[in-house]
Amino acid sequence: MAVDCCKCLSFQIDMAGSEQVLGFCGSVDRKQEAKLTIIVVTNSGGLIKYDLHTADGTVDVVRRYYLYSNGILENMGTVRCTFSQ
Repeated sequence: MAVDCCKCLSFQIDMAGSEQVLGFCGSVDRKQEAKLTIIVVTNSGGLIKYDLHTADGTVDVVRRYYLYSNGILENMGTVRCTFSQ
């Protein structure tokens, strides 16, 4: 699957730190090594953490979904995937 890293930015509204995301996208395009973490707060009282790593035009993504349960932040699931240009 081809990576068009910045294509998804048109769907983002009021993203804090967008310059870091654009920098990461540039690293993907230039096939340079870079890392980025994005945290998304959900309406359900949890959060999603995306750990992104790129090198040689490949993007590795680890997505973790956390939810507060009894005052403790619990990992409810982890998904890993890799995309190549």
